[in-house]
Amino acid sequence: MSEKIEALKTAAEYIPKLKKGIKDIYEYYEKGEYEKGAEIITEASEGFGWIINLIAVTKDVLSESLDETELTQKFSEVIEAMENEDYILVGDLFQYEVYPIIENYERVISKSILN
Repeated sequence: MSEKIEALKTAAEYIPKLKKGIKDIYEYYEKGEYEKGAEIITEASEGFGWIINLIAVTKDVLSESLDETELTQKFSEVIEAMENEDYILVGDLFQYEVYPIIENYERVISKSILN
């Protein structure tokens, strides 16, 4: 149990960095700097995978239920938008879909650590 709480504490420290990366992604896409945005997506993908796995294995210690598949589904949409070269949609997905999901994860993880 304490290992899971420690993992959640690590996530609580990491998520602000991930949120900054997401913000950078959608700002680059808004400015039309798609290559820079894509670089950050590539760099952040490992972090997103780690968060998804963390949510899956810590469900029993989270104060509220989180659905890690929600983020996975958004990434499927991001990949499809990138394949279709719909860069405005890529930016919008990060700004209006991925960022709020990560904010919710952050809220629940922080609350779970305090309990």
